[in-house]
Amino acid sequence: MNILDNTASYLAKSIRNNHKDSASEEVLFYSLVIVLNTISIIFIVSMVGLITGNFLESITALLIYALLRYFSGGVHLNSSITCIIVSSFLLISIAHIPVTYWYTGFLLDLISLVIILRLAPQGLENVSRIAPKYYPVLKLISVAIICSNFLFHSDVLSLIFITQAVSLTTPAHRLVDYLERRGADQ
Repeated sequence: MNILDNTASYLAKSIRNNHKDSASEEVLFYSLVIVLNTISIIFIVSMVGLITGNFLESITALLIYALLRYFSGGVHLNSSITCIIVSSFLLISIAHIPVTYWYTGFLLDLISLVIILRLAPQGLENVSRIAPKYYPVLKLISVAIICSNFLFHSDVLSLIFITQAVSLTTPAHRLVDYLERRGADQ
């Protein structure tokens, strides 16, 4: 167990010991890992953005990536620390990589749109309580989010959308599987 898991475990035991009517320790642990992951990513990305003068871009990356990911799904990392590192790195990079919207950003939006139309939503089975019968609605919402950038022309949004879209692809899933198997072997 890593420091984040240890903290979540300690808090789950403490909550359970002090509030007998609370959820099971396992449910509390799982929920706390998600909350601690989210807080860690928000803190890291926000601080780097604040220090580098890219705070607005960092906050945009955090919010819009989370929004699109909620509706479209994507690959999930099993390790909480790996999730924090990879997510923070991607979001910090997105906030700091300059891209000209015309033509690069526009092309990224088109590619994202095609991938989302073909693959979204994906990977929501174990992390969402949304019934599969609503998946077509999730796809439409994801498409609408991406299409909004044809009005805004934001390079940050283009990078967010392509990053999220790629997380739906088979190569992204294979890369995560490979990295997790490699990490388990060590």
